[in-house]
Amino acid sequence: MKEKIARFFSLFFHPSAVAIYLFLAAFFLTPAKPAASFLWALVAIFFSAILPGIVVIGFLKGGLLSDADLSERAERLRPYILITFFYFLGAFLLLYLPPYPLNYVFGTLMACYATVTLVGTFITYFWKISMHLAGLAGPLTAAIFFWRAPALPFLLALLPLSWARLYLRKHNIWQVLVGILMSSLV
Repeated sequence: MKEKIARFFSLFFHPSAVAIYLFLAAFFLTPAKPAASFLWALVAIFFSAILPGIVVIGFLKGGLLSDADLSERAERLRPYILITFFYFLGAFLLLYLPPYPLNYVFGTLMACYATVTLVGTFITYFWKISMHLAGLAGPLTAAIFFWRAPALPFLLALLPLSWARLYLRKHNIWQVLVGILMSSLV
């Protein structure tokens, strides 16, 4: 039963799932025209969740990954580089889609994904870091920056995800902590 719960938390708080939650929250919380905000949310979700999913599936089908979790550090570099490129492309489009500055929230959040993943990719070259925790801590930090106190309770989500990644033996405590700290600082 514990393993099922741990797998649920790992899936529910997967970086792509968190991206969908974050950009849907931005849609509802951004003071802009609903049609424009919805378009920006869809663009952000496409670049932050759908394209990374396609990348991972493509690498899996090509036999370049052992599993969808990217558990093996040596296998992570190429998909992370491609995903980082898509994040930067999405950030560029969101920052320059008209009418700026109403879309600054979406573009800034996407730029956060890009820079966190870039730093995580660099770290992955030398050492395995928890990108699951980075993919949750970074968006939570950005949410607190944009929406202040209402976003604070969501920090509690770091606890079950940390437990799940440790319980499933996907990471050790240092990989989990560095994922959280790196992402929050970046």
